[in-house]
Amino acid sequence: MLADLSGKTALVAGGGQGVGRGIVLAMAEQRADVAIADINDDGAAAVVEEVKALGRESFAVHMDMTDKATWTGAWRTSSPGSGTWTSS
Repeated sequence: MLADLSGKTALVAGGGQGVGRGIVLAMAEQRADVAIADINDDGAAAVVEEVKALGRESFAVHMDMTDKATWTGAWRTSSPGSGTWTSS
């Protein structure tokens, strides 16, 4: 185990595929709950299911790295206390 991320939450941009997906899964394996921000909604949804299969909380949020407004929305949606997380 690299680190115990129990009780931590993370927002991973580009987490729906490739290297981002790997980061999401590595964090979930270390017991973090992970919000997945990606322009690829289907890919992000699939990774959410992988995270949940590891016993962690997860959800997807649409984010386009070229659109600052979606960055703000992703941050607000994924912040602890936003009501999006069922537990933290």
